[in-house]
Amino acid sequence: MKNTIRILATDALKTTLESAGKNYQIELDCFDDSDMNLVEKIACIQPDVVVMNLFTPHQDAIEVIKAYKTLYSDSFTYFAVICPFVTGRLQHELEECGVRRLICHGDCNRELRSMLAEVSQLKTTPLASARSTGTHAVHRLHHRVKLTHSDDVNELVAAIDEVLEALGLNECDAGGKYLRRAVMLAACGEEGTCQITKAIYPTVAGEFGTTPSSVERRIRCAIEKAWRSEHSAVLAAYFGYTVDNMRGKPSNGEFIAMLADRIRLDISSRSASV
Repeated sequence: MKNTIRILATDALKTTLESAGKNYQIELDCFDDSDMNLVEKIACIQPDVVVMNLFTPHQDAIEVIKAYKTLYSDSFTYFAVICPFVTGRLQHELEECGVRRLICHGDCNRELRSMLAEVSQLKTTPLASARSTGTHAVHRLHHRVKLTHSDDVNELVAAIDEVLEALGLNECDAGGKYLRRAVMLAACGEEGTCQITKAIYPTVAGEFGTTPSSVERRIRCAIEKAWRSEHSAVLAAYFGYTVDNMRGKPSNGEFIAMLADRIRLDISSRSASV
């Protein structure tokens, strides 16, 4: 029986990869190059291979890979990067951050076939077996990842964006951006846990190049902004009896945990009804 190769790749390579992988058993998830949540998608999907362009509208491959490896200490995932050109310095920088294969635009078909042959061989090694037993570093942060398919991740991201927009928060505001990421991390963690100080603040800070105290302060300001009378209907829908001017606004941890749990519950309910 062939080992399944799970691939996460840029949308533009979907057809090419399907053709290159016709002699292998592959499972393909794709992402748009403008996606700002690629680090989280890699963590949730846990692909064997990530194939991405060197340059994207919001971040480059080096930033994504460094952020992912810093957060998850992952030595399993095989990263391949498509480059419009390759210089000695660029090659050194990419290899240093963990890229296993550089692919020039004109060599895509041949290089992807060669890459799949290499990964197929790697899947038979003890290292691959170690990954399959659950030792992948992502489990040490999230404990138990409940969202394992790109559709689940996309649905979660869309749900979080919808709620934050209804509360008057968006990614133009640093607090809204940090809060969005914090809720995403909480929703991907084990139900009923939200290690806000020990895990979420440091993780968000590391991703955005700031300090945990700054993340805490900005999120607190964002929650204060959301906790206004004009958003009372949205707040009541998500927080129920906890919305009470006499009680005051919830702490950062309470707000993030309640929002993450409610969104996760809504997604699970919709999935069950399908």
